[in-house]
Amino acid sequence: MRDQNFHTAIAKVIKDTRKHLNFTQKEIAEIVKVNVRTIRHIEAGTNNTTADLLKAIAECFNLKLSTLLTKAGY
Repeated sequence: MRDQNFHTAIAKVIKDTRKHLNFTQKEIAEIVKVNVRTIRHIEAGTNNTTADLLKAIAECFNLKLSTLLTKAGY
C-alpha cells in the first residue's frame, strides 16, 4: 500500500505545483515530451512513472527531483 501512498502524494504535489505556476497539463506534456494523458494519469496517481520523467517534470517547475519528493513527504 505504500506505493499507492507515494503515487497519491506525488500526484498532489505535481498538480498543486503545476497550477500554482499556471502551467496546463498540455504545456507540461509538451515540455517533457509525453502525451497529455500521461500527465493526467500522473496527477491522478494512477501512473507508475519513471524517475527520469519525475525529474523532467520537477525541472519544468525549476525544482530538483529531491525537492519534489520532499514536498511529497519522501
